[in-house]
Amino acid sequence: EHGYLLNKYTGCKVWCVINNEECGYLCNKRRGGYYGYCYFWKLACYCQGARKSELWNYKTNKCDL
Repeated sequence: EHGYLLNKYTGCKVWCVINNEECGYLCNKRRGGYYGYCYFWKLACYCQGARKSELWNYKTNKCDL
């Protein structure tokens, strides 16, 4: 699956500014994906190849920030 990483504590996307290194680490090492980067226009970490449960979903959005 591909999409924005989910912050499991807040229910929001994992936010970033320009830090591809952190997003890559979270995606590759912590979430089972193969490529992660900071999507600048959305200010959120995008991950390719992660499990569906690791990704933020608009329909099940629980972000209250």
